[in-house]
Amino acid sequence: MSRLRAYHSLAAAALLFGPIGFLVPLGIAPLLALSALLAIIFKRLDEKSWPYFEKEHLYFIGAFILWGGLSSLWAIVPQDALKQTFILTLVFFAGLVLFDVGRNMVSSEKKAIGNSFFIGFAVTLFLIAFEYFTNGLFAQNIRGASPSQPLYIYTRSASILALLPWLLLLLSGNFNFVISKWIFFIAGILCIAVFENETAIVAILIGTFIYILARFTPYKYSKYLGILTLICVLIAPVFPKTIMSHDFLSQALNPTNGLAFYSLKHRFDIWGFTADKIIEKPLVGWGLNSARSIPGGQESIDKVSHGQLMPLHPHNGVLQIWLELGVVGALFLAGLLWYLLKEIRDAALSKESKAVMAASLVTGLIIFSSSYGIWQGWWMCTLIFTGLFMYCLAPRIED
Repeated sequence: MSRLRAYHSLAAAALLFGPIGFLVPLGIAPLLALSALLAIIFKRLDEKSWPYFEKEHLYFIGAFILWGGLSSLWAIVPQDALKQTFILTLVFFAGLVLFDVGRNMVSSEKKAIGNSFFIGFAVTLFLIAFEYFTNGLFAQNIRGASPSQPLYIYTRSASILALLPWLLLLLSGNFNFVISKWIFFIAGILCIAVFENETAIVAILIGTFIYILARFTPYKYSKYLGILTLICVLIAPVFPKTIMSHDFLSQALNPTNGLAFYSLKHRFDIWGFTADKIIEKPLVGWGLNSARSIPGGQESIDKVSHGQLMPLHPHNGVLQIWLELGVVGALFLAGLLWYLLKEIRDAALSKESKAVMAASLVTGLIIFSSSYGIWQGWWMCTLIFTGLFMYCLAPRIED
């Protein structure tokens, strides 16, 4: 009987990532924690060693966590900042453990990860079809969804589904396998539309555009995408008070035009309020995890909608970092994105793999910038898993 090795924890996570992400997205955080714990145990038993972390990664993450911890000195609720600092430490530690496993895998182990992910994705498509044709049987009976709109409960799942198809395109095999993965890719994208998550739909469409651009004009895309990303992050607080406050947009997003228009108008109002608060403390921010306690955030936008100016978080990860950690936090984020794009550009990968990784990064960034609170555990762990599997599954030229 073969011994359990560290990569087996990643293979199990790859198998479960899709099904858990669809049925119970909040289970992604426990999956990351359990995978990291098993990786440590298996590595210790098999190799008699502990995980090794690259110094530059450790320094960067350590500096970010330290800045978040220091922000508790001026945070609105210091306990919230310290609690979130502790959670970030655990999440990043788990991510580093699993990236150490991925870095040391050989080709046969990477292939096992790919096979596990492919099977898990197939199971995910089956579960989606089952829920669709049974009118949300699992959603109604297990998750307590409304009988009138049982699939609405899967809007969060749609954001994860927007990231999964890109991983498929990194898998290699014979002609029949390649045809199968493209069929699954298209099916995965079509499934997103079922759950009425407009952000996920827009993100996958923009990601597809980036994929085409990067695949057929690799040099032009790599030159401008990084610069454009940095500019957008560093001047993010300007957008809500300029372009997004234009009279034309205000008229176009009249709530009477429908729910989607109302939702987007509400987002713009939240982002405008967030930008005002960023201006008040632009250098150091209001403190880690302070968005939920921001002064004036509980006030209603108007007497008709009763929507709050800050419903727990800004629904924009870039603005939330600006709001809570100031320009210092924004520089950390800009540095991280620049590093990721540089790694994609310089890695010994095919044009296809680089295009897929760029598309996945942009898809995630669109959702990151328009939906969830950045510190939600399931969302942080989803992004870590996506990056991890991208790293593991992308076939290196030397492989």
